[in-house]
Amino acid sequence: MMRQTFPLPRNPMAPLFQRAAESLTTSLTIHSAHYYQCTGRHFLNFLDAEHPGVRSLGQLRRDPHILDWFTLLRSRQPALAKLTYSHYVIRLRRILEELAWTQGIPLLTRLVRADDIPRPDGVSASSSHSRTGPVDPRRATATRRLDQQRFAAVAAHRHAHRRVPRSAARLFALYRPGSVGRSCAPRQVADGAARSRRRLRPWDRPPSSTAPLSGCARR
Repeated sequence: MMRQTFPLPRNPMAPLFQRAAESLTTSLTIHSAHYYQCTGRHFLNFLDAEHPGVRSLGQLRRDPHILDWFTLLRSRQPALAKLTYSHYVIRLRRILEELAWTQGIPLLTRLVRADDIPRPDGVSASSSHSRTGPVDPRRATATRRLDQQRFAAVAAHRHAHRRVPRSAARLFALYRPGSVGRSCAPRQVADGAARSRRRLRPWDRPPSSTAPLSGCARR
């Protein structure tokens, strides 16, 4: 089966999208990594063709950039399957969320919304909010506050995750080599203190001077 490929974009954001896709797919299969790269390239090639003035992440907007890309996907011939279209939207959303964290731009997390992903067959349309209706200012403020809290929580989680390996390395450095899996006291900092507290094993003790000598006659 031939895999889909897209030309390398000339947009300055291309290296950022590539690194974000690589970060998201470190534990995925090579095919998933390929599709993430293709989604990023497809979106950037679209920007170069339809919105050539967009050259940085801070210029990205939901309307018109993201919505126009959705329109392009839906207008393809032959038409994309609903599942394929969903995968495109999900992959771009995850890439933008990764860029929001690495580049410190929380706005990117709001460009692709959860209701942009097509609903599975059998799910009622009334179960989701319409995107074409009037926007409630209070709901928009609450959504913006939740996005900021979510971004701060993700940042704190990743910061703590990065601190764990260093803390574990310092912890294991306090113990003697080969002591993992059994109880062992911390290594003494000063060699003199370690030697002063070391106990002699029975077989290391010198022979007692009171032990009887063989061949000696009794007086």
